[in-house]
Amino acid sequence: MIRLWKWCAAGGALAPAVWVAGAVSTGRAGADPVEYLLHFTGNTAFILLLVTLGLGPAARLSGFWGIAAPRRWLGVLTFCWAFAHLGVWIGLDQFFAWTFAWRELQGRPYLWAGLFTFAVLALLTATSTDGWMRRLGRARWSLLHKLAYVAAGTALLHQVLQVRADYAVFYLYAAALGVIIAARLASMAVTGLNKRGP
Repeated sequence: MIRLWKWCAAGGALAPAVWVAGAVSTGRAGADPVEYLLHFTGNTAFILLLVTLGLGPAARLSGFWGIAAPRRWLGVLTFCWAFAHLGVWIGLDQFFAWTFAWRELQGRPYLWAGLFTFAVLALLTATSTDGWMRRLGRARWSLLHKLAYVAAGTALLHQVLQVRADYAVFYLYAAALGVIIAARLASMAVTGLNKRGP
């Protein structure tokens, strides 16, 4: 059952690729398909990151530990969407013009926030294997992977620094991240009380 849940979660994470391919191929991506792809891949990566972060607290608070089973798979797929987001910017927006891309970075803090987020996700993906868990030890590995919360914070910063008028999506993402962090703290408190006993 847990294996089926993991495959379903992975399928759900990949399903947006079918949607975006259909949107681009049928002209539903609007007048600027590159801008559409940038927003779509970035939003998908961030939503997946939030879902991945939310699975742990949900499992702790509910007592159904199988809920958290797809976390590593979803973490890797989050990185894949972030890589696609960066690839669209470098390849389709900047046309691999590295000098121009470097100039774009100057004076644009939201781009640096995005690159930092990508670097953190790359680190977490590279160390997501059982082999790295054994090398680092479970405690240090778990501490390292709490950087996912840092990635969520800088991803949120990457988004809000681009907003000019409509903050609705930012507020939604910020609220979701706040709920996840609150749930994480609550689950840690519950675990601590259970260990302490009556």
